Amino acid sequence: MGRPFRFPEPWRKARARAYPAMDVHTRAAFAIQSGMSGRQFRRLAPKVLPGATRCGNVAPAVIRGVCGEDDMEQRTAMRWLLAYSGALTVAVCAFLLTGAAAPGKRASFEEIDVQRINVREPDGTLRLVVSNRTRFPGLIFRGKEHRHPREVAGMLFYNDEGTENGGLVFGGSRGPDGKPRAGGHFSFDQYEQDQVATFGQYERDGIRWAGVTVLDQPDGSSEPMLENLEELNALPPDERQKRQVELTGGPANVARVFLGKDHERSSLLSLRDAEGRVRLVLRVAADGAAAVEFLDEAGKVVRRLAPEDISAQ
Repeated sequence: MGRPFRFPEPWRKARARAYPAMDVHTRAAFAIQSGMSGRQFRRLAPKVLPGATRCGNVAPAVIRGVCGEDDMEQRTAMRWLLAYSGALTVAVCAFLLTGAAAPGKRASFEEIDVQRINVREPDGTLRLVVSNRTRFPGLIFRGKEHRHPREVAGMLFYNDEGTENGGLVFGGSRGPDGKPRAGGHFSFDQYEQDQVATFGQYERDGIRWAGVTVLDQPDGSSEPMLENLEELNALPPDERQKRQVELTGGPANVARVFLGKDHERSSLLSLRDAEGRVRLVLRVAADGAAAVEFLDEAGKVVRRLAPEDISAQ
């Protein structure tokens, strides 16, 4: 064992005069400038810096080179790692909490790609769905979804109770025969029933038509029909319609008014009775021939007025 280290006399006198007024960093710098080695400083740190029992208690910027570069680099790296982890955790938590729950928060995007968007009320009630064909919803009635495949994309509207009450759907492609099959349909539904006003266009097998249609629906709710949907789909068309009338209290989708262009390229206004039978037609054919036609219950034209008939009178 060597002799215990003693500060040089001039250093001890200077320390006695100035040391009490020094802060911890200045004390460390004063010790370093005295010429002590790192080993001596580490051994005497408790004396030079009261309360310092290891190198880590002294400011790194002051004692760098005294405590040892490897020790300092490891401690600095550890501190940076902890600081980075803490900052990242705080940032993620802040994003999840404020981004997901902050009322009135708005985001702006120049472009966004999605497969489906659901718009809901604050209580979760569904009000609007915008979807591609793959994720298009079934028939939703009072928040409950019923299986109802539809090979279309578009948007659906829902009332205050979460029941479908209209929409805008569309699709288009070529069939196996190479002919186009396309259509677009904009509609509004009667309360808890099917559509009563539509605007659409359709093309299939070379036949095209487009126009506005007004329809009648039963007075009752369609809920009983939805609860028996699988049974109805398994029935032949005639039996299905009869069973549907029993469940809902009347025939569904009875066209009453059509204004548009038919498959013969005639522009026309067609008026029907409550049974869906055509009773009056105002027509302009593709060749320009115009006429007003009155029909009986069997669909037979009982009177026809053309421009020449009116001029003859």
